[in-house]
Amino acid sequence: MSFTSCQKAVYDDVDTPVENKAGIPIKFIVSSFERMDARSMSFSRGTDVRSVCSRLNLAVYNGKRKIKQINQLSTDSNFGTLQLTLPEGKYKIVVLAHNGAKNPTMTDIEKIGFNGKLTDTFYYCADITVGSEAQSFDVDLKRAVAMVRFQTNKIPANVSRMKFYYTGGSSSLNALLGEGAVKSRQTEEIVVSTDMVGNPGSFDIFSIPRSDSNLLTMEVTAFNNENAQIFHKRIDGIQIKRNFITELKGSFFGNVGDGGGETVNGQIKLNLFSKDEWQTIKMTY
Repeated sequence: MSFTSCQKAVYDDVDTPVENKAGIPIKFIVSSFERMDARSMSFSRGTDVRSVCSRLNLAVYNGKRKIKQINQLSTDSNFGTLQLTLPEGKYKIVVLAHNGAKNPTMTDIEKIGFNGKLTDTFYYCADITVGSEAQSFDVDLKRAVAMVRFQTNKIPANVSRMKFYYTGGSSSLNALLGEGAVKSRQTEEIVVSTDMVGNPGSFDIFSIPRSDSNLLTMEVTAFNNENAQIFHKRIDGIQIKRNFITELKGSFFGNVGDGGGETVNGQIKLNLFSKDEWQTIKMTY
């Protein structure tokens, strides 16, 4: 399965240098994740950082001004331990863990933007005071996103690509509040591989819930190799919540000779796990 996306944003990975003063060594160690593995549905709160994310980003703010950013890849030997020096003083720290293709833009703590496809994303935001001695902080990351899992009946042989266009959520994070920062129009495109054909489909997309909206509107379209639309549905009123999976299940491709049919909004059934795992909202369409 391959992924593309057309969420548009401009990104700047350049660090703003700290003032030229003697610095105090500060260390941040990623200690735990709020997570339920979305595929196996098995709970984990371990510290195997590489099994959760491929990128870590840490930004330091003096007030709301970013003064330093550190970026790590899972291939780095010290992945999960972020070290820097800071002059004595009070700061706000934001740490992000995700699987995005590029580093996010963290210039504005209230509007952190992600490049391209939004992935399962975790965040940490805290105030620290740097004194005269070296310090170490444990980083306990919380999930920032909601997931929609779109489940279908068997995928026909003439389907080559799925497109998901959805509104109601956000692709930017307000790290101070832990919620979506802007109203986003998000698009996710997924290539249908040969091993997916003939089997029920399951497609995961992510959005950051906003305080003024907990509902998505989604248009799902299937294309053939000639880029012609062959199936399409619009689904309104998709409930989302941070750390919840909303499962949408139905016969998207219809029955034999059926072009997909009308969209029918289903009843919502809650299936709750413990509070720090992925939780599930189930709907039919």
